[in-house]
Amino acid sequence: MSVFLAGAGLFAIAFLIHVFVWNVHRPQHQAVALLLIFLFVGLAGLASVWLLIGTGALPLLRTALAILLYLSSCMFYFLLFSAIASDSPTLTLIGVIRKRGSHGISLERLSEEMTKYSFVYPRLMQMIHDGFLVQVGDRLHPGQRGRILASLVLSYRRLLGKREAGG
Repeated sequence: MSVFLAGAGLFAIAFLIHVFVWNVHRPQHQAVALLLIFLFVGLAGLASVWLLIGTGALPLLRTALAILLYLSSCMFYFLLFSAIASDSPTLTLIGVIRKRGSHGISLERLSEEMTKYSFVYPRLMQMIHDGFLVQVGDRLHPGQRGRILASLVLSYRRLLGKREAGG
């Protein structure tokens, strides 16, 4: 129980700090800010537990398990946050349909409504802002981070025997 309380407690503290920061001022670099918040809380928690080990509050193995629970919770939350924070076609479709209430919406009208939403432009602007793309005049080129990401993804795809994009 102490492992769960320590790991979940650290995660709850990091989550509450995250919610507070986002409500006070949404950071420009959200992924970096989120990582720093959870990293700081994890390190502070580790330091606190390290100081308490001498008192016998949490043995070394249980400390390691609590940290593992905290880290796995953080990884799950980072994935969840990235999915929720971005504009997804599926969520937009559901939102448009939901706005129509009990009357529903025809497929044709839904198609017309969806032309109002551009998922590509905001993503491109974010990629330029984060250094994945570089804009030179009216042209886009891969940035340093974009080349690294593409290399990693393509290497992984080659490892799995898949050479083409998609899927």
